[in-house]
Amino acid sequence: MDPFQFGRRVNYWRTRRRMSRQEFAYLMGKSLRWVEELEGGRRQADPQLSVMRLAALRLGITLERLIADVIDTECVGQSEIDAVRRALHRHDVITGAVDDSPEEPLPVERLRPALTYARTGFQAGHFAQLGSAIPALLVNATRAAQHHRGDDRRTAYELLSLTLEFDRGRRHQVG
Repeated sequence: MDPFQFGRRVNYWRTRRRMSRQEFAYLMGKSLRWVEELEGGRRQADPQLSVMRLAALRLGITLERLIADVIDTECVGQSEIDAVRRALHRHDVITGAVDDSPEEPLPVERLRPALTYARTGFQAGHFAQLGSAIPALLVNATRAAQHHRGDDRRTAYELLSLTLEFDRGRRHQVG
């Protein structure tokens, strides 16, 4: 692989993850200068497979996505990011208050598979699917935590907390 193209891809994904060069250098166990040279195509005449694998791992993508001819095929677009933001800014989600919806909350038996689906997509790097899954999960888990009682309520709060982790990780993984 052309070292300049590889460096550009590393830079692209690092930037998409909103990760500084210094942060990436730390994760790679290298110096800032090393990252600058890597991204500039001056680090190696032919990038070693071990470097490519580690870079992909630290960037949270597969090696195949890092070296693919076409990049950005599975990333979240602005509309998905806006949908997550809208959900996070809803008063009932922020405060945990019950909304005015007459609908019954989702049973926890249905929330858990939805969360598993979203987390699996996140881990696989299929970020586009998260743009619609996360807002629905935030609202449904908040409603379930407020409406359910007993063990179901405790489980709903657990699922809500796991859903809220997406927002924390989104800064480095999505968009």
